[in-house]
Amino acid sequence: SLAPSKRILVLTAIGRRFQPIGWAALGVLAVTGVWMASPAIHEGAVILGTPVGRLLLAKAALFVGIVSVGILHDRVLGPRLVELAERRGNSDAPPDDAMLAASRRLRTWGIAHLGLSLAAAGVGVWLAH
Repeated sequence: SLAPSKRILVLTAIGRRFQPIGWAALGVLAVTGVWMASPAIHEGAVILGTPVGRLLLAKAALFVGIVSVGILHDRVLGPRLVELAERRGNSDAPPDDAMLAASRRLRTWGIAHLGLSLAAAGVGVWLAH
């Protein structure tokens, strides 16, 4: 088993390798979502006046949440945890309080990201029926 700081650095390397794929996938989802919703978007009253329109707005709000949490992870929380791990170097010592707190924050937001993603998928399934 790897020491906590080493594990963080390994997972960071893996995450950075696949990060462009994740962001590209979100870009594809945004483009195809707008394309598929464009008939409803062109009729503005349909968006607010129908259940389907309200579901489209909910899905758009969930998508904004997904992107926001992703940015928070990639630009703030992840780099902070990596900075703490790099400071510890190759130490096999247990993580300190700052590292544990940063790890908990990252995990909490990761769970929020998963929840938003599952909710968006659920709304998408609901829209398809």
